[in-house]
Amino acid sequence: MLGFRSLLQKKLQKQLAPFYSRNDIKKATEYYVPTQCQNIAPSKEHEPGHTHAFATKESLIPFFMDKVFNNKSQTDRFFIIMADSGMGKTTFMINLYATYIKKNGADNIELIPLGYPDALTEIDKIQPHKRKKTILLLDAFDEDNHAIKDYQSRLKLILQKANDFKEIIITCRTQFFPSEVEEPKETGVLKFGDNGGEYVFRKLYISPFDDLDIKKYLKKKYSFFRKKKQQKAEEIVKQSPNLMVRPMLLSYIDDLIESSQKYERTYQIYQELIKKWIHREVQRRPKGKQEYQEQLYKFSRVIANNIYENHKKREGFFIEGNEVLHFARQQEVDLQELELKSRSLLNRDVQGRYKFSHKSILEYFLALEAFENDAFIKDGNFDGIEQTEAFLQEMYYDRAIQLDGEFRLSTNVTNQPFGNLKLSGMKNVVYISIKKIDSKVLRILKGFTNLEILSLYNVSIMQNKLKAFLYNAELSITRKYLIDASFVQDLTHLEKVDLSHNQITDTVIFEKMHSLQKLNLNNNKVSNINTLGKLDKITELNLSNNRIEDISPLVNLRKLQSLKLQNNKITSTEELKAFNQLTILDISENDLDQQDVEALQAALPNCKITFY
Repeated sequence: MLGFRSLLQKKLQKQLAPFYSRNDIKKATEYYVPTQCQNIAPSKEHEPGHTHAFATKESLIPFFMDKVFNNKSQTDRFFIIMADSGMGKTTFMINLYATYIKKNGADNIELIPLGYPDALTEIDKIQPHKRKKTILLLDAFDEDNHAIKDYQSRLKLILQKANDFKEIIITCRTQFFPSEVEEPKETGVLKFGDNGGEYVFRKLYISPFDDLDIKKYLKKKYSFFRKKKQQKAEEIVKQSPNLMVRPMLLSYIDDLIESSQKYERTYQIYQELIKKWIHREVQRRPKGKQEYQEQLYKFSRVIANNIYENHKKREGFFIEGNEVLHFARQQEVDLQELELKSRSLLNRDVQGRYKFSHKSILEYFLALEAFENDAFIKDGNFDGIEQTEAFLQEMYYDRAIQLDGEFRLSTNVTNQPFGNLKLSGMKNVVYISIKKIDSKVLRILKGFTNLEILSLYNVSIMQNKLKAFLYNAELSITRKYLIDASFVQDLTHLEKVDLSHNQITDTVIFEKMHSLQKLNLNNNKVSNINTLGKLDKITELNLSNNRIEDISPLVNLRKLQSLKLQNNKITSTEELKAFNQLTILDISENDLDQQDVEALQAALPNCKITFY
């Protein structure tokens, strides 16, 4: 039996190269539990609109082997298999291919991953006379770089090229298609096309593992002599039952056994997997383990960012071997030392390209970057990396429930403490009240995508100014009769602040705001501006209608271009002569002599000075 399995593995390696590595094939087939399918998306089974619908479940490989492939019908030729991240789409395709060639040989079936840049060229290579007898398996439509840009045009092109094959089976993430392409009246059908020809896909969803599937998997993975490990694995599954329905996560359960942590969110499992992988790599080093651990982690994140930022140019989520060497040298990572085997999170294919062993691992690193870096995925476009958005929402949620304050849902009129917040309810939060805010809290608030009112220390920021505050480093709180604005002093990232028409007396609140470029304090009660002289990035400063006598602290602001000092208590223009970079200066309604102003204009010939 072992000999036959070994022969099959070798045959698969030969037939599926260069698309799938020996590692990919081993992981997919070694502990394979038969894939089940259903006609309703697992996420919709319990939704109100599906009260009278029921999910018909069936083993997916027998469905194709016994029914579809033996059917002479010309109508049921197109199938789309949908599933969430980590549910085993590629595993199913490799095992369907393996089952078919074991029974019928490899002549009449082809498996091509659509994430491969030359996938359509590979389809073109298949001889026209063979196509009517050939089953075409196209894996991971959601990883096709052209589909991410325009799924309709890409699918149309694929179907034009593949229309004459016997059957076409495509796998794709459930979230990839917008809901409007689904036909709710015809469960299990997806229609695509126009007057030039309509394609009717039979639509099936991969079922999550149930308790029996999980038991089968663990039994296969752990032999009789590893009973203790199996029991530990079963305990982890009991702790996090909703997370372990994904075969991909189960495949890494060895890494979770040693940890006593309880996992409530999916991203926490990925966090642990990455930690364990790095720990394994570090242990093979005789010295400098702590430093190497940090280097390998940075290397992984840099690679993830590079793969994402260049996926359009490369037409896939990978990085070439010669490019990865540059980053490896930067972080002092020896690629030869990395054990790129079954439990590795980073793999190298036969063409020397590097990619993460599962796309969701890449998406976890991208979620981390998006959470920590405001400029990353700033437009909120997660096309092609939908799992990143799911991870990110979980990260926001875990921190949101610790906030000191209250929230209100669109479906409720009462405020509730953040401890009562549910993950699914974040999108329904329309009002938040908090007393203290800093850059960390601000980051968490970005997780509330439908927020309409933010109340800071009883001062409300309405929806029209919220986006600028949360995403563009801008704060505008005007005409609120504010005396104390110290609640904003920890927002050190702010670049533009408008606190005009209040009653602020103290500028110490700006002491740590070294990113400030534009500040408007028009119509307040400010007299001392010593702190402002340290904000060396300021280009525009409005201090009109205050109580300022001494402007000498501003001399150090070498980037200042626009300065408004109308209606203050300034009696001398001498300090202003040093502001040779100014282009706009308003010193109206101050106790100044006309001759002094003319002398100032002569000293600043490129500045437009307003005085009356």
